[in-house]
Amino acid sequence: MRRVIGYLLVLTCLFFQAGATHTATRFSGGSRLVQPTIESMPDHVVYEFLFRRVLRDPINLPPELALHAAQAGTLHQVASRCLTQVNGLDTAIRQLILHRRSQYPNGIIRHPDRPPSPSQELINMQTTRNAQILNARSELEATFGPATFAEFDMAVKQLIAKGSRRIQPKR
Repeated sequence: MRRVIGYLLVLTCLFFQAGATHTATRFSGGSRLVQPTIESMPDHVVYEFLFRRVLRDPINLPPELALHAAQAGTLHQVASRCLTQVNGLDTAIRQLILHRRSQYPNGIIRHPDRPPSPSQELINMQTTRNAQILNARSELEATFGPATFAEFDMAVKQLIAKGSRRIQPKR
């Protein structure tokens, strides 16, 4: 049984690797994986991906970023500080979402064609979360200086866009 599960995992990984090499792959239901452009990705998404990657593997920063030791240290400090704040806010957001879901026993919504909109509190928390990431980005900009940061920013966006896939819903 373990061997069968192992084979299934390997086949699944190979399938997703093969799908990741194409610009667009069709899924059942009509969704497509599309290579996002640099312009289509909001900065708070790009930098959250970067910060998580930096903290996951601080030793092996992507060479495309071309950072010297002091800049890499600053990036790690800013990423750590930012994600500590974001993770704290994420905990509060999860609690708010769980509370909201508890109002719908068994996940049943009376009018599925009109799902409830998010509460203003949740919208405010998400805005605060995004602002925290953008503030960390601004801190890097102030530390690196305008010219260095412009090169760094472009390298980050190209790096993240290259490794990302966006699913477009069926139209």
